[in-house]
Amino acid sequence: MSRQATPQEEKTIFMVMGIVFCLVAVAALTFGAKTVFEAQAMQDWPTCPGVIIKSETRWQRGTDGGSSTLIADVQYRYEVEGRSYQGDRISLGQYGSNDPAHARDQAGQYPLGSLVDVHYDPDDPQRSFLETGWHWLNAIALVVGTVAMIAGIFLIRQSSRLKV
Repeated sequence: MSRQATPQEEKTIFMVMGIVFCLVAVAALTFGAKTVFEAQAMQDWPTCPGVIIKSETRWQRGTDGGSSTLIADVQYRYEVEGRSYQGDRISLGQYGSNDPAHARDQAGQYPLGSLVDVHYDPDDPQRSFLETGWHWLNAIALVVGTVAMIAGIFLIRQSSRLKV
């Protein structure tokens, strides 16, 4: 038979959970805001001509070592101020999928040998993307952070209302 939590224990549980949710919210909102600001800054990056040197799909094992996703493996070569670079990032919101059509479509947009505009970081030309701007995936952290903050504040307020 399990025992009922005391009012003081309930209050503590609500308070701790609220604080944890708020901490998660701060982390998610910080990451989300950084990503959105970075995507916005990329809009002003200079471009240079590049050429696609690899365009295929491949399976990439997840960081957990178990799950795999199919990604577009696109690589390109470009030159900035006489120095040659090679990049492999399509966009800031690039993601893999279990749907083979997604990766094939993404790789298909960049056929081998095609000429492309490469957006590069003027402070670090080695950092580059083929597409700028932000993707809907970049907003997930902002949504999660907002929901976690609301839940955290709700839990903290609930804990303060509990009678001990």
